[in-house]
Amino acid sequence: MTVTSTNTLRSGRERALKVFPVIFCLFSAAQVQPVQCGVLESEAGHRASAADCSASGIAKLHNDASGKADEPAWSSRLPLATDADTEATPTRYGYRVINRYPHDQGAFTQGLVFHGDTLYESTGLFGESTLREVDLQSGEVLRLTRLDKRFFGEGLTVLNKRLVQLTWKAGVALVYETESLIQSDRFDYPGEGWGSTTVGSRLLVSNGSSVLSWLEPGQEGIAGAIHVREGDRPVHGLNELEYVEGKILANVWPSDCVAEIDPYNGRVTGWIDFNGLFPASRRPHRAAILNGIAYDGDQKRLYVTGKFWPYLYEIERVAVKPEEHAATGK
Repeated sequence: MTVTSTNTLRSGRERALKVFPVIFCLFSAAQVQPVQCGVLESEAGHRASAADCSASGIAKLHNDASGKADEPAWSSRLPLATDADTEATPTRYGYRVINRYPHDQGAFTQGLVFHGDTLYESTGLFGESTLREVDLQSGEVLRLTRLDKRFFGEGLTVLNKRLVQLTWKAGVALVYETESLIQSDRFDYPGEGWGSTTVGSRLLVSNGSSVLSWLEPGQEGIAGAIHVREGDRPVHGLNELEYVEGKILANVWPSDCVAEIDPYNGRVTGWIDFNGLFPASRRPHRAAILNGIAYDGDQKRLYVTGKFWPYLYEIERVAVKPEEHAATGK
């Protein structure tokens, strides 16, 4: 594992070409053009989405993704949940773009987190995984640590003032000093690692299922679990996590939906629908979905990005009125 400065850092596009040459051939041909932020705000704000964010909608998306591997998963139009749900209907949110910043479009983003005013990012893929310190304004990678080729980088959080980076199938969490990005520790955990966050001084992780697990570094097994559901329906595909003002925000694979979860009972209390934030027609590959949530608690600002996305967005949630959502017919 090595720490690299920007003087020796190859571009994200160059690194990714080794792994996904077809992806970036398509990306280069498309020549994604920047969109004026004013246009972006007017298009994004107060809008319900083309794909439904709900437990039943996510389940259908999983089925479509497995049954139609040659089609982009995010293009499916999904049904609303039925009246079988027995609890209060989750609040529906659209979004407003406050700012848009450059982002390394070669980054297979798996985790995003602030420590103070410093932004850190975890990227995945075997042989390409990294931990990065990123300049928010320019998107420049200021420092970078490359993972051993046997590790596929996943979720990232801060625990006890140190960075904790999950790995996908290795069952190993890597611990780093924030000032140097030098690995100082590691610990094992059961199963796969997807997303992570901290709730107070406790570490919470996802594994792609509907269950979030509490981990105690250095102890075997899990310390507890949260079963996430909307009404009586489990919400599968929980991925990148961020604890924001008393709720857990979770990217839900393979969608552009973010679930807002009550950490005390696992109930989904809201859905943020990011469909259209970075349009599917401009994405280089079906894997280029929304993934990466970071919250600057000092400034009360929320940021999101995606895998192979050229932008990182500061966004504001906008509640969608029930009649607006119903009028879409989705």
